[in-house]
Amino acid sequence: KVIAMQAKNGTILEVFEWVSKQSISDAHQHPRVHQMWKEFEACCDYEILSNIEESNGMFAEFEPIEL
Repeated sequence: KVIAMQAKNGTILEVFEWVSKQSISDAHQHPRVHQMWKEFEACCDYEILSNIEESNGMFAEFEPIEL
């Protein structure tokens, strides 16, 4: 299940889990995944969660986005 949220500054966050460490490794070797990541990079930036203001509190509050 994918969860999407928005921070106060407009940043969109997507939360998901990898199936396994092996699936992460496999993704980094797969040409279709590389192409998908290249398309993502054309329209968005990757950010470290701790750089999003809301994540610095005890309970991070983001606005849910319905997909």
